[in-house]
Amino acid sequence: MGFISFFFLATFKTSTQPQWTAIILIPIIVVCFPYLITHKKIRKVFVVLASINLLVLLYMRLDLADENLAVFKWETHENKSWAESLQKNTESLPIVFENSFQNASKYTFYTGIETYSYNSLSYRQNQFDLAGYEEKLQGLSVYEVSNNKHGKILSKRRKKVFYGTKIINYRSYQQLKCVINKSKIDFTNKKYYTLEFDLINPYNTKIDLNRIEFYGVFQTKKHKITAQESLKNIRILGAGESQFILPNKTYKMTCLLIIPDKINPLTTTFRVALSFNNLPPGFEGNPVKIIF
Repeated sequence: MGFISFFFLATFKTSTQPQWTAIILIPIIVVCFPYLITHKKIRKVFVVLASINLLVLLYMRLDLADENLAVFKWETHENKSWAESLQKNTESLPIVFENSFQNASKYTFYTGIETYSYNSLSYRQNQFDLAGYEEKLQGLSVYEVSNNKHGKILSKRRKKVFYGTKIINYRSYQQLKCVINKSKIDFTNKKYYTLEFDLINPYNTKIDLNRIEFYGVFQTKKHKITAQESLKNIRILGAGESQFILPNKTYKMTCLLIIPDKINPLTTTFRVALSFNNLPPGFEGNPVKIIF
């Protein structure tokens, strides 16, 4: 009960996956097995139910593996066809999927082409934020693909449509960090706010700030975006008119935030977020509590 309760409570704070609770099977086996050994009637019931369960599982495995045998359409079906169609319509160029590590993984599996999942604040971070997928696409021509209506139609999978646009000389730097060194910000009765933060460059390359869009993002306790404002007058403190940040350096930044006229009453935090190639802002900044 404690294990189930823990994951139940976790659903109120963040996105959860149902398979996480599979680990509870280990203590269930350890606790129940001795009881089944010593109680014959219960053991007979268990054998019948386990046999039925095994037959169902065998059928489900075949059902998932071969869509021609399937009564229902599952997530594992029709992936090869949409991937091949997308490859054809994107000139076999690398793909940057917006907010979908599943589609990025499937596409690489069926085509062998490099992909990357660009994860924004409306989604969640995943394995593409940990490994060097982003680095492999720097400077290449790619297609940005999502299910949001934009650009042209590139492929379809049942009711889902893949839209996208071609990007020449793709550059993104989602490992940059924007750190506000305050525990709380007071926006009470203010229309403008001069914001200072640290910009940390962990990359081994010089980065042009003109390729980056800076945003101030307001969020609720459950990380839902309530407002986002483009930050104005971005400057590196003490660097004059320089618009480049050097490798493995930390810079003091200053900018002007125009505070929204009405802040959603459910808003609890503010953060700096970065956008690249007109894609949505990501997870570069730390959330800070606000007063308004």
